[in-house]
Amino acid sequence: MIEYSWHINALDRSIGPDGDGHENVVTTIHYRHVGDDGEGHTASTIGTVSLSWEEDDEWIEFDDIEESDIISWIEDGIGEDRIGEMQASLAAKIEEAITPTRDTVRDMPWDDS
Repeated sequence: MIEYSWHINALDRSIGPDGDGHENVVTTIHYRHVGDDGEGHTASTIGTVSLSWEEDDEWIEFDDIEESDIISWIEDGIGEDRIGEMQASLAAKIEEAITPTRDTVRDMPWDDS
């Protein structure tokens, strides 16, 4: 069984106050999504999610943001369908590592050396 996890690589933020007076507003999340089969096979993909804030959104001060908040924002921003597609792709990469169906040849048949 493959376990999937999110890793936060970076956060882009707007430092100055926005129209609502908020400072340090997260505008983009840079993430890595990892699949791990627990048997030494992993695969990952990277991406970004751009955020926009509405006046009635719950506000969390930057210093109070938890990893779970960021993950929730990623999942909301990407959506269930895209997450399913990402995980299927990661599972396929892991399966390819376990049972390869192709390889890269560096020793050419015509090389005698």
